[in-house]
Amino acid sequence: MSRRLFPSAVLLLLLVALICCGSCGADATEEGNLPASHEMEVFVSRKTAVTLRKTSGGAGNTSKVIDSFSVPALVGVGDLLVAFAEAQHTGYTDTDIDIAAAYGVPWRDPWATQLAVETPKADDYASLALSPTAVAKDGKIYLLLNTERVAKNGRELAEAGDTWDIQLAVGTVAAAVGQAGEGEQVAWQEPASLKSAFAAVKQQQQWTQLLGAGGAGIVVGGDTLVLPVLARDAAGNFLSTTIRSTDGQSWAVAGGTTAAGCTYPAVVEWEEGKVLMNTACEDGVRRVYESGDMGATWTEALGTLSRVWGNSPKRTGDGTQGGFAAATIDGKKVMLAAHPVGSAAGGRPGPDRLHLWLTDGSRVHDVGQICDANAKTVASVLLFARDRLFLLHEGYRGRRHVLFLTELAQQLRQIKSVLSTWKEVDKSVATSCGSVPRGGAGPGTACVAPMPTKGLVGFLSGKLTEGRWKDEYLGVDATVAGTVETTANGLKFSGRGAWAEWPVGKQGQVQRYHFANYNFTLVATVTIHAVPAGGSGPRPLLGVSLGGGTAALSVACDERRSWVLAQRGGARQTSTGTWETGKAYQVALVVQEGRGSVYVDAALQATSQETWKAADSEAVSHFFIGGDGGGAESAGATVGDVLLYNRPLSTEELRLHFLRPEPAAPPAPPSAAAESPGSTTEAAAGTNSAANAPSEAPPKAKPGDKNADGCGSAGRVLPPLFLLGLWAFAAL
Repeated sequence: MSRRLFPSAVLLLLLVALICCGSCGADATEEGNLPASHEMEVFVSRKTAVTLRKTSGGAGNTSKVIDSFSVPALVGVGDLLVAFAEAQHTGYTDTDIDIAAAYGVPWRDPWATQLAVETPKADDYASLALSPTAVAKDGKIYLLLNTERVAKNGRELAEAGDTWDIQLAVGTVAAAVGQAGEGEQVAWQEPASLKSAFAAVKQQQQWTQLLGAGGAGIVVGGDTLVLPVLARDAAGNFLSTTIRSTDGQSWAVAGGTTAAGCTYPAVVEWEEGKVLMNTACEDGVRRVYESGDMGATWTEALGTLSRVWGNSPKRTGDGTQGGFAAATIDGKKVMLAAHPVGSAAGGRPGPDRLHLWLTDGSRVHDVGQICDANAKTVASVLLFARDRLFLLHEGYRGRRHVLFLTELAQQLRQIKSVLSTWKEVDKSVATSCGSVPRGGAGPGTACVAPMPTKGLVGFLSGKLTEGRWKDEYLGVDATVAGTVETTANGLKFSGRGAWAEWPVGKQGQVQRYHFANYNFTLVATVTIHAVPAGGSGPRPLLGVSLGGGTAALSVACDERRSWVLAQRGGARQTSTGTWETGKAYQVALVVQEGRGSVYVDAALQATSQETWKAADSEAVSHFFIGGDGGGAESAGATVGDVLLYNRPLSTEELRLHFLRPEPAAPPAPPSAAAESPGSTTEAAAGTNSAANAPSEAPPKAKPGDKNADGCGSAGRVLPPLFLLGLWAFAAL
């Protein structure tokens, strides 16, 4: 078929129309709402009929309506998706539970169902198959499960001792997939017990049980199957670890474990040979562990992703199963996580809202709400396969418990836009060079090396909108109060009570800057406009505060034109160097292993006398900039190009900062409402919900929107860079 050439203006309008309309064939939504992503009900309690195994159904085509489904697992084999769930036959507590499977090609009807694992039935006991944990490799599906026998009607079991077992079922996918309903596409072997194979390890580790954890496994290095499991110690505590196999027959248990009380493990392969495990812990947070030796040791990833997500708004409770997947998107290796965020209505706790999170191992971006479930916990699993992103999660449709499958196509487009922004901002920071570097060095030293972007998670420059100082990396915004004036690359703080608050613990349930409790570097360009009045004490320029507003460390200036490092308890370190009014300085506060240091233009000025460490009960609350929020007269300074790293920068790296001019902020998109440089704003202290919102993020789906009780999608706006690209294309 021939290709027609359109005039540029018509082509532009057509492209914009295609983007705005979303998915072709999507149902119309209420005015102002966007069409939902593809969604289907895979398992519906008291509605979905599952085909029984030939051993129980005779001809192999007898089906039975299942009372309840729970605990999702999901794998992909070619174009075929296979979803798993616990299938409880009746609503009684002593009923049989099997493992159900549903499979088909996404958005192609009909999908087939079957019992992947059917437990033996008896009159005096109930047989339970629990916690499906699945991984696929070379056309085979490896399904780990736990089995148990429970006495019925108060009877005692005939056998004595431990009635638990850990088993593995292997399913072979038919060569011709995609024709669901035309015979069994997945042929299942009877599950085999692994209990005896793990007996020696259990005895050595003094574990009483080793159980499948539920969810998804991974293939590491292209050949090693890795599945998350739970170990139970003699005290009854659960710990998370993994098992592995290269052939699917012989399995080895990793020797290392997480801390006690960390369950619901989900694993991804991050760097080559490196496995990350995301767990929900009973102390109220999700701890992320990493291992470079296939689980022989697990180290908590403090300072990056560990303890970022809380299990509840108050960061208490045990948590639930959450989706966790690694993906390569537009050439960038990232991780995706599905974790619920608690809501509140009228001051009371509301239902959890499932959010999708994007991270590159340092930055964490809230892609947005993907479900509006009416349950306090939402178990989920993510699958990224063939450049498509799928979510299988528990939820409700009316009063029925449902497992929904959703393709997160809109969210994937948003992720690509965010990654493009990260790349552009990184480039701006790393390559921003001029002919004359800051500090008066000659032109030959202007571009000695790229400025470091490793560990760079936040960047505040010249964007101020409705009291929000916007993060260029689309992460956490700061809120401003008092009289502030926008400049090209920052803000000028004037008068009493002028300051900016960049939240850490104040972010609430999800604390994307939790690393600040351990190590960080805060770098800013500071210009002081007036000498503080005598007797007024040091004026804070930037620093970090603990809960309750106590300033733990701060960089200040005083009437003697000295730099001051102020510490909790009143201790102060004063520099021998001095500052001049109207001159720009690069000021850095570096915290490493609890000790703070101040650098000005890459030269060390002061180091804290005592080791400072934020205890769990006294965690970091926020960073402050321009003032400390105490209501006193501000320092009267301009602070710009504020860079936040999740690690301590070396002296040499700080020197690279100093040898370069201020990094230029990316140009604001045409639709941005940022205030123009030179404007003055009286800002009220905003709520931290505003500060915690992603910068330039698309509008989120609201409770009550169509399909909100199931799993839809966050709204989206056209990526600014993409729009600019369209205009450029149209101009050709």
